[in-house]
This record gives sequence, structure tokens and C-alpha cells, in this order.
Amino acid sequence: MEAYTHEAPGTRFVGSAAAAASTRDEALHNLMMQQFQGALMATGLAVMQPSFDPASIMGPDLATTLPAFRALCSVKAIGTIDAAVKARGRAFAGLKPGWERQPAMRAFLAANDPAAMPGFVLRKPVLVLQGGADTFVLESLQTAFVDRLKQASVPVTYRRYPDADHFSILHAANADVLAFLRQRLTP
Repeated sequence: MEAYTHEAPGTRFVGSAAAAASTRDEALHNLMMQQFQGALMATGLAVMQPSFDPASIMGPDLATTLPAFRALCSVKAIGTIDAAVKARGRAFAGLKPGWERQPAMRAFLAANDPAAMPGFVLRKPVLVLQGGADTFVLESLQTAFVDRLKQASVPVTYRRYPDADHFSILHAANADVLAFLRQRLTP
């Protein structure tokens, strides 16, 4: 660490404090977050359409968490799914491949997609940033959203950051955001 004293001349490195430092298995965390998002959407759809069967888009491991999941706040709901994923590891039977294409889910996603809402129009330039490792906002859904904006002649710029997640995207995209804002704010 002493090698970095040129960044702050006259100072001396004496220690570090790490707040909320990640030490988890990132692959399991990403799997858990995908399951959490899918469970949220399945729960929302089941509320709107009681005939919807969540088992149509998920395996038994995720489906068995739903009764407890529905009764919890988001932090405890994440904890429930996290514990289930950790118990089964990569063998966790969660969202089925192509779950978002199941007819009821596809209709639910479309009905809650701002680009599909009647009267939703963007006329000014838009910068959309997407992290390839984002487990909150799925890249496949974001890309489809941007494609629809482009088809509607919205002046959209789409930037992908392959290694960025939902939080690190802010740092990864900083230069692009500042350049975009400079272009917009310069008379």
C-alpha cells in the first residue's frame, strides 16, 4: 500500500476499513438474485391472475419457497431464497429455461413494460446503461426494451458493460454518463 502514497502526498497508509465487502460465491449470489426476481414476477402475476401456476415457470426448489416468500418483506424474502439456493448449490431447481416466454408470463411482462404502455413516447435522447453481470435488471429484457425504442425511432444510445453489475455500473459508466450529459447541457 505504501506504493500509493503518491496519490495523497504527506499521508501515511495505516489501515483499511471494508464496509459490506463481498466474500460470497458470486455465481451462487447471481443465481439467487435471478430466482428472487423470477419469484417476484411470478407472485405479481399470480395476484393478478389466480389461475396462473408458478410451477409452469419454475422448478420444485423455487416453487417450495413461494408460500414463505409471499408473506415476507423483500429482505427476508431474499434471505429465504438465498438459504434455499445455498442448500442446493448449483443444483437448485429454479426458473426453467425460457420461463419469460411462457404465455401468461410473457403477457404479464409486456403489460408491465413501459415501452408497451399506450402513449409511452420518448422524444429526447436517452442513454441506457446495462451491466452484463446485473442480476436485478436482466440484460435480455433490457436489450429487447432498447430494440423496441429504436424501432419506434427513439434517439437511444445503448451501452453495455460486460463485467458490471447493478451497483458497479455507476462507476463503470461514469465517463459515458458525463459525456452524454455534457452533450445535452452544452448550448
